[in-house]
Amino acid sequence: MADLIPFAKYEGLGNDFVLLDDPLDRLELSAELVAAICDRNLGIGADGLLVIGAPRIEEALGRMRYWNRDGGPAAMCGNGVRCVAKHLRDRHGGPLGPFVVDTDAGPVRCRIVAEGSAVSRVEVELTVPRTAPADVPAVLPDGARELVRQSGGRDVRFVPVSMGNPHAVTFDVESEEERRALGPAIESDAAFPERVNVGFARLLSDAELRLDVYERGCGFTRACGSGAAAAVVAAALTGRIPWGKTVTVHLPGGDLRLTAPGPDQPVRMEGPARRVFEGTFVARHLVPGSRDSRPSLPG
Repeated sequence: MADLIPFAKYEGLGNDFVLLDDPLDRLELSAELVAAICDRNLGIGADGLLVIGAPRIEEALGRMRYWNRDGGPAAMCGNGVRCVAKHLRDRHGGPLGPFVVDTDAGPVRCRIVAEGSAVSRVEVELTVPRTAPADVPAVLPDGARELVRQSGGRDVRFVPVSMGNPHAVTFDVESEEERRALGPAIESDAAFPERVNVGFARLLSDAELRLDVYERGCGFTRACGSGAAAAVVAAALTGRIPWGKTVTVHLPGGDLRLTAPGPDQPVRMEGPARRVFEGTFVARHLVPGSRDSRPSLPG
C-alpha cells in the first residue's frame, strides 16, 4: 500500500472526525494507530475515526465503521453518521432522496434536507432505542431500571439507554464541578461492563433540553448525536416529555432536533455536517517503529 493515505476532516457541531474511504475493505487499523491519528498534538486530531467501506446490505450506499479517539470501536456515532451521509452524497453521487448507511448498529436511513458545498443539514433515522439493562448493557439490581449513585449527600439517578452504543442519562446534576467529577466515574462504573457515555441533561420545557456528554474514550465533547437521542428517550421514559414530541437539544457546539416517536420506534435526528479540509498522512510517521500498527494490504 502507498505510504500516503488520503483523508477528509469532517465535523458536526464541533464533534470532529477523520474520515477514510476504504471501498475494498483492505485497511487494517490497530487501536494504537487510531489513537495516533486522533491525537491533537502529534496526529491529525479528532474525537473519532470514521471509515467508509463496502456495504453488507444491498440497499446501502456504504458501511460506516467508527472508533473513539482512544482507539476503542463503537457501533454508532450520531454526529459521525451525518458526516458519512454528507460524504457519500458529495463524493459518491448519493441520491437527493433518502438513502441507507450500513452501520454495526443496523441500517440508518439518511436524507439531505439542506445542501451546501461545505455544510449540509442531514436527517437520519437512528436505531430503535433499547432500554432493558441487559441490552445496554448495564448490571443493575433485580427489577431496577436506573442506576443510583451518591453525590453531594444525595441520590443521583442515571437512566441506561442504548442507541447502538451505551448511554447513561441523568437529570439530577446541574453544577459543572459535579459533572466533571461524575463523568469519568460513571463512564468506568462497574455497572457498565463496556463502559458508558454519560449524559447530563437539564429540561427547559417539554420541547427543549440542554445537554453535556462525557463520551466513552473521549471525555467531554462539544456534541454527541447518539447522546442527544438517548437524552430524549430517557426524558420520555421518565415522563418528563411525551413520546413523539420534537425536541431541540442544546449542546455546547450547537443544536440538534430529535423526535422519539415511541419506545419501539427509531429516533429521528436532524443536524449539520461540515467538510472542513482534506489531506494525506503517512502512517509510519504517526506510530514510528511499529510496523503492525500501520494500515496494510494483506498478502
